[in-house]
Amino acid sequence: MKTVTTTVSVVLLLSTLIWIAVYYEFPSEPLKPRETALVVFLVTLITALVQVALKWLGRRRGKETRETQK
Repeated sequence: MKTVTTTVSVVLLLSTLIWIAVYYEFPSEPLKPRETALVVFLVTLITALVQVALKWLGRRRGKETRETQK
C-alpha cells in the first residue's frame, strides 16, 4: 500500500509541475485535457519503470552480497 501511495504522489507532483511549467512558458496555450492525460500517462509509465529498475537492482545487490559472504 505504501508503494501505491508513493507512486500516486510522485505522479501527481511531477504531472502538476510539468503542467505549471508549460502554463508559464506558454500562457496563451496551456495543456489541453488530452495533452494533460498524455503527460500523466507518460509520468506514470516512467515512474513504474524506475520502480521496476530499483527493485531489480535491489535484488541484484542482495544476490551479490549473499554470494560474497559464502
